[in-house]
Amino acid sequence: MYQPPENFASQLVADQHCCCFLWKPDGTQASSIFIRKEIWLNINGKGDGLGDGTLYPVFHLYNYLDPSTAHSAYSGCRVNPLDKPYTKLDECLAEAARLEEAVLASGKWVPVEMVKRNQPE
Repeated sequence: MYQPPENFASQLVADQHCCCFLWKPDGTQASSIFIRKEIWLNINGKGDGLGDGTLYPVFHLYNYLDPSTAHSAYSGCRVNPLDKPYTKLDECLAEAARLEEAVLASGKWVPVEMVKRNQPE
């Protein structure tokens, strides 16, 4: 699985990282698993902050390859509750890898190299 650039977690700016991009076996559709980074304000002096601890990144994981893993019907395929983001990028990446493995095992999605194409005879 592709690793995000170092500044994805370390820079205090909102960002997004695509963990995997897979296709339907017939090539008709593509979708992804991605992580969205938000910057939250530490107003109570607690949390896993960076720098002076007033601002810190949190991560939300989205699985558009298997919407059944979404936290709720209104989460847009986000797999964690809005009020319980991942605070450690490594944990979020590990869960993304687990989800990718599950959707590949289902046979519903494949890497682009595995797409069956109609070849002229």
